[in-house]
Amino acid sequence: MDVEARSEACFLITFYFTQVILPGILNHNTLAKLNSNRKFFTEADALAFIDEYGAYLKLPMSLAYIAFLESETLVKKLLELAANDPRHKEALKDISKVNALVLYEPTMLSAIIKCTMKISEHKLEGQSHLIYLCVSAYPDFRPWLVRKGCLETEKTTDDLEEMYYVYLSLILHPSDGHDTARRDRKLVKEWCEISVKGDIGSDSYSRSRLENFLVVASRKQPEYKMYHRDLPFLMELAMKIGRVKVAMELINEIVDYKNHVTNRVLTSMIRAHLSIIAKDSLPTYSKAMDAKSLKTVFVLIEKLGAAEKSLRIEDQPAVSDEYASLISACNESDRITFLQLLASEATPVHTLDALENWIQSGNQGSYVLPILQMILERAAMLSNRKELSSALVRTRNGRSIPKENERKDNNEKNLWKRMMCGSFNIDK
Repeated sequence: MDVEARSEACFLITFYFTQVILPGILNHNTLAKLNSNRKFFTEADALAFIDEYGAYLKLPMSLAYIAFLESETLVKKLLELAANDPRHKEALKDISKVNALVLYEPTMLSAIIKCTMKISEHKLEGQSHLIYLCVSAYPDFRPWLVRKGCLETEKTTDDLEEMYYVYLSLILHPSDGHDTARRDRKLVKEWCEISVKGDIGSDSYSRSRLENFLVVASRKQPEYKMYHRDLPFLMELAMKIGRVKVAMELINEIVDYKNHVTNRVLTSMIRAHLSIIAKDSLPTYSKAMDAKSLKTVFVLIEKLGAAEKSLRIEDQPAVSDEYASLISACNESDRITFLQLLASEATPVHTLDALENWIQSGNQGSYVLPILQMILERAAMLSNRKELSSALVRTRNGRSIPKENERKDNNEKNLWKRMMCGSFNIDK
């Protein structure tokens, strides 16, 4: 076979392998269900194809597709073929030069994969050099290969675990990372999970692990839009590490989405978290009341209740019942303080219902009447704000006494207005 014919054969065989056989392996279950007449393949078929036509395959392209498929068996099979490739041997020599500047080229992919699979055998300096090469090789080189070499081996150490976290931090970095990686749901979730486990050490960008989590979770960070954000997952992590403010931010965001509000398991989790936050914020003998957190909890409880009501979701706990449970959870000596906050911040109708439920449970106190007065006064104030009556507007304007400067300004405006329309008289 001449050079030109061999080149065409390599292209066609590689095209068939990467565009027909490998996609058939990835989707064969779906294809079998949707269309039984459509052909699909298994790993065994791919191995048989490599045994017969492997000499004609373009290794870099084939490895990149197999890496996306996450098939360790096929990767090892192609690495066996690459062992006889002169370019593969040359790339191995280049990678071994730790202090040299090595720029990634597709022909180096097989060598990078082989070295990463045995990264535990390299010294720390060599490991760091290899990790940067893996970052530059993305997306041809996939993160699961680094995970395999660093974490899924008998020689796993704290240094290798840290090296894998550094790799994730590099490809997911908000400015220097890869946008495709930042949109990878699985990758971002893994990064966040590791980030909240503790600060073993600082990474290459001097960003603490917790800060990396906050970059994804908190909307106060300008970079959050760059990442795929699984809101319920992030909420659970925030509660796990005690970041209640971040958790409440995420709950506020979750309630804005209809598909989340209709998920009863998720709304039950949200109510449980809000209950924990509220009860931890109540006054006790040893600490004062966290009024700011309680105000936010009131807003979120009512927002969730309103969202469920607008979607006509039934059999959900009433807002007043949740308030009543908080009243009961509060210490007798500090209950008046909590009730005053509830009366001044929550919606009056919910507060009244909660107070009624609490009293009907056999509770009473000398402070009930003052709290009722506060609730009614606030209800009247809120009602006046919504009132559109012209008589009420005239009454308000009549009660407001203009200041001396305001009266002077009005007189000057009226003077010029009368002069412009010709109705200004001057006494001579």
